[in-house]
Amino acid sequence: MTGHPQQLDQNAAATETSAYKCYKAMNNKHGVRQDMEALCKFVRETLFYAMIHDARGSGANPNDEIMGENGKACQIFVHVFLQSKEKISNVELVNSTQEEKERYLKFLWKEGLRARGKYNTRKALSNEKSAVYAGIAESFKSE
Repeated sequence: MTGHPQQLDQNAAATETSAYKCYKAMNNKHGVRQDMEALCKFVRETLFYAMIHDARGSGANPNDEIMGENGKACQIFVHVFLQSKEKISNVELVNSTQEEKERYLKFLWKEGLRARGKYNTRKALSNEKSAVYAGIAESFKSE
């Protein structure tokens, strides 16, 4: 039983190190900016096509069910970005665990929902929707 408290201390230290790593990543403005750009690109190029019509026809509050932190869109974003090491560019997460990366990606998602301007995920989705519908309308215009 003498080794048990030492193991608890190691687990506590690992948890503290993990939390600090995530804290550093979330405060690395350059890394967050790059990854927010990747998030918006993902929203425009991937999520839009998979979900734009589902968001309107879900029958529930789409902000919770689809766009919320635990919604379908966030789950897809986290899943896709965890599949490839190149998707997350923040240097603070180079040697991080899957759980740390997932926590960071959920942080990015929440930031994208709160952000104003360039990194706003709802705005990126809306812009993509407008561009697609404008392209469709243009293609049906008579020459």
